[in-house]
Amino acid sequence: QLNLIAKLQVDLQIVYNEIPSGRARALAFFHSVEAYLHEWLFSRFMARFPDHSVIRDLPSEVSESFNKFAQSCISAMHEFLKLTPELIASLPLFHISRVVYTVGMLLLRVRYTTMTVPAFNFLKQSTQSAVPLVKQISHLLNDSAALFPYNNFLSKLRYVVALFVQIYANKLKAFF
Repeated sequence: QLNLIAKLQVDLQIVYNEIPSGRARALAFFHSVEAYLHEWLFSRFMARFPDHSVIRDLPSEVSESFNKFAQSCISAMHEFLKLTPELIASLPLFHISRVVYTVGMLLLRVRYTTMTVPAFNFLKQSTQSAVPLVKQISHLLNDSAALFPYNNFLSKLRYVVALFVQIYANKLKAFF
């Protein structure tokens, strides 16, 4: 399985090298796919522990995969923030839904894990930008929806992001 992930990462790197640096839409989508690839090993590891607070040591491959997962999510958000409201409104459903899914993974999987699971605390600093990034994404989606008030899908995505933020806040509050 690790060999398969490594091969897929090599294949993704080939695709990445072919994407021009100014293509923020393609890069945002690319990084969301890359995040999904690295999220698998982390999720599989976490599923072995009903109580995540008992996790003290991480296998190196899990730690490395989680770090790649986090950085891919963050990179996807940075690329998405380069888009104009007009471009966001014109994104196909499969593309924008991948980006919004990545917002949820960044908050609810990455940042929440670094805040609540002792073994992942050492990555807390590297994920500190998650909440401000999601806030910027939320503002950008609000601006896009304001420009295109009849784009119901875009309006609904704003609510999905707001729901992710609310769930994150509630989970953190309950944890602490």
